[in-house]
Amino acid sequence: ISQEQKQNQAEAENNFRLYIDLSVQKRANAPDIVIWPEAATAFLLGQDETAQDIIAKTLPGVTLLAGSIRREESGETRHYANSLIALQ
Repeated sequence: ISQEQKQNQAEAENNFRLYIDLSVQKRANAPDIVIWPEAATAFLLGQDETAQDIIAKTLPGVTLLAGSIRREESGETRHYANSLIALQ
């Protein structure tokens, strides 16, 4: 997925589904860990319980390391940073 497409909010769900599909295809090799690239999701994966549930159901027993955006808030100030999210 190109960087432009990853940053396109209109493509966020399609990109997420593509990463899920590719990860499921690799399940045939029974990996313990699946790694998604930097900024794989254009949404806050660490705070998106629906996306986390989909990952848990589709990749049971697998640790996912995914690049994602993280938001930190202090009062009215928001700071966004590139982060590594680990999900099991």
